Amino acid sequence: MKTTVRYFLIFTILLLLISCAEGSRTQKKGDETEKKVKAVVQTLDREIDKIYAELNALREENNSLKDKISTLSAENRKLKADLLIRADNLQSKVRALSTEVEEYKDYLKRPSKEIGQVKADVEAPLKSLEEGRRNLEEKNRAQEEKIREMESRLKVMDEKKEKPLDSGHNEEAWAKNRRAHTVTVEDHFQLAYQAVEKRNLDEAVNEYREALKLDPKNAKAHLSLGIVYGRLGEWKKEIFEYEEALRIDPYLAEAHFDLGVAKEERGNHKEAMAEYQKTLQISPNYVEAHTNMGTLYFRKGMFDQALAEYQKTIEIKPDYSEGYYNIGSVYWKKKKIDEAMASFQKALEINPKFAAAHYALAGAYYEKQEFKLAIEHCDEAGKLGIAVDPKLLELLKPHR
Repeated sequence: MKTTVRYFLIFTILLLLISCAEGSRTQKKGDETEKKVKAVVQTLDREIDKIYAELNALREENNSLKDKISTLSAENRKLKADLLIRADNLQSKVRALSTEVEEYKDYLKRPSKEIGQVKADVEAPLKSLEEGRRNLEEKNRAQEEKIREMESRLKVMDEKKEKPLDSGHNEEAWAKNRRAHTVTVEDHFQLAYQAVEKRNLDEAVNEYREALKLDPKNAKAHLSLGIVYGRLGEWKKEIFEYEEALRIDPYLAEAHFDLGVAKEERGNHKEAMAEYQKTLQISPNYVEAHTNMGTLYFRKGMFDQALAEYQKTIEIKPDYSEGYYNIGSVYWKKKKIDEAMASFQKALEINPKFAAAHYALAGAYYEKQEFKLAIEHCDEAGKLGIAVDPKLLELLKPHR
C-alpha cells in the first residue's frame, strides 16, 4: 500500500513536472506571439497615421480649392455685372448717337439761320478786306503817279528847262536851291523811302533833313530820321530825333515805341518799359509794344506777366506766329511741356518757315524721347538758318 501510494505520488509529481514544462514552453510561445502582434499593431498605427495625414492634406487642399472656386465665382459674377453695365452704357450711347444723327439729318434738310449768320459774319469782313485792298491799290497808283511826276520835275530841273524867277537872279544860286522852290515835304519823304529801299541810308538822312528845313515841326520826319539813324548805329542822334518828334506830338505812338526800343537796346529796361506803356495808353492794340513788354517781363523771370502780354498779342492778331512762339517759350520755362509744344506747333501752322519754332520743338521732342521728330525739326531749323547747338546734335546722333 505504501509502495502504491509512493508510486502514485511519484507519478503525480512527474505529471506536475511535465505540466510545468509544457506551460513553460507555451508561455514562451505566447510571449513571442505577443511581440509579433505588437510589432504588427505598431506598423498598422504608423500606416494609419500616414493615411490620416494624407487625408488632412487632402481636406486642406479641398478647402483651398473651394475658396478659389468661391473667389472665381465672385469675380465671374462681378465681370458679368460689369459687362452688363457696359453693354447698357454702350446701348445708351448708340441710342443717343442715333438720335443725334437723325437730328443732324433733319438739321441739314432745313435752312439754318445760324449758318446764314455765320456766312454773313464771314462775308462782311471779306468785303471790308476787299474794299481795303482796292483802296490800297488806288493809293499805290496815286503814289506812283506822284513819284513819276516828281521824277519828271526833277529831270526838268536837272536839264535846266526851268528858268530863274527873274532875269536878275543869280542862276548859280538859283540852281543850288532850285529843289527848295519846287520839291515838297512829301516829295522828300518819297525820295527818302526810295533811298532806304536801295539801302542808301545817307541819302535818306539828307532827304529827311531837307523835309525838316521845309517843315521843322513835322513830327513824322523826325521819327523817320531817327529810324534811319538807328540803322546807321548813331543811337544818340536816333534818340534825339524820337524825343524831338514827341516834343512836337506827345501822342505819336510810333515815336514812344521806337524810343522804347532804342532805350532797351542801350540796356535801359526801366525807361523802355515806361515808353512801351505810353505806347499802349495811346494805342492799346499795338501788338509790337505788348510783345516787347512781354519780353522784358520774360527776361526778369516774371513769367505770368509775360504770358499775359503775349496772350494779348494773339487776341489782337490771331495769325501772329511770333505770339504763339513766345507763349510756348513761357510754358517751356514753367515746365508745361505739352502746352509749350502745342504753342510751337500753332506757330508753325501759321508760318511753316519759323526757324525758332522748329528748333524749340526739336528740344521738346528730345525731352519726350521722340527722337525721330526731334531730328526732323532740328534739321529743318538748321536749313532755315538756325545755328544748332553741337551738344544737341551729339545727343541726337545715336538715334539717326
